[in-house]
Amino acid sequence: MKSKTSYILNKRPLVIAGSFGLLNEFPDQYREAIIFFHNPWYIHPLKAYKYKRILKYKFQKKNIEVVFCTNELIETTWLRILGLESHWMNQNIHVCENIYNVPNVSVKKCYDAVYTAALEKYKRIGLAGKIKNLRLITYKAGSKSWNAGDFLPNQTNISANTSFLSQEEVVSLYHQSHAGLALSSVEGAMWACMEYLLSGLPVVSTRSLGGRNHYQDPRYWVTVNANQESVRKGVEKAKKLQTTPSEIREIALKKIINDRLRYAKLVLGRIGSSEHADSFIERVWGNKNGIHDIGVPTAELLNWI
Repeated sequence: MKSKTSYILNKRPLVIAGSFGLLNEFPDQYREAIIFFHNPWYIHPLKAYKYKRILKYKFQKKNIEVVFCTNELIETTWLRILGLESHWMNQNIHVCENIYNVPNVSVKKCYDAVYTAALEKYKRIGLAGKIKNLRLITYKAGSKSWNAGDFLPNQTNISANTSFLSQEEVVSLYHQSHAGLALSSVEGAMWACMEYLLSGLPVVSTRSLGGRNHYQDPRYWVTVNANQESVRKGVEKAKKLQTTPSEIREIALKKIINDRLRYAKLVLGRIGSSEHADSFIERVWGNKNGIHDIGVPTAELLNWI
């Protein structure tokens, strides 16, 4: 989900979903709303307490209800212990299957693996140092251009973009790769993992906190230790998996569809709506760009409602 963006699930009553920046950016003028908040980073007990404080001071004396949608079941536990409403609803249900797809024609594989990752230490890009031919799709927060070599001077096996790529360019690079990497030890659900799967790529992942393993399946997921040799072997194993790209996408999509149904029932039940879950699913995720077509900048929410 885009940062500082509100996805309008219902107008009256106002029901929105969102992630990074949503709680802090939510307009003070609104006195009544339901917010389905998807945490962008792993929630440990201290983080859960910080969220409770934000709700207390941001929405005090307002009829603003916040429903936490967590990526890992344990996060729901931490929040509920503090009296906060929380449900296990992984954020990756919102990745658009219309954007990330499997090509209809054969595409030459140019890269052993692709890694969509910010130029940040927590992404542990160095663990991919033994992969012969790695494609890095990256960015540097706050910058319009960058040179990955400045941050990874010892990794000569990488080819990387120097500015932001279009979605079409990203999908094309996925199609040219044998596998997708996920190497952090902690973050959130990792949106790129679902992009890989919907594009038909197997995933090579280290163990992590944050919920990206919610959709793991032995037919397309290889778990490795956090060292270069293990990651290299994991990529070689992924390349030999018998599951086809179309099968990978189909398996992942079935899991998403089941979770979207749970999400639809949660939202509709929360507001007492008679709308059928299938109708909700179609208007929220059935658009050309999926949920992004109902998203607006949170700071401009007043102009849209």
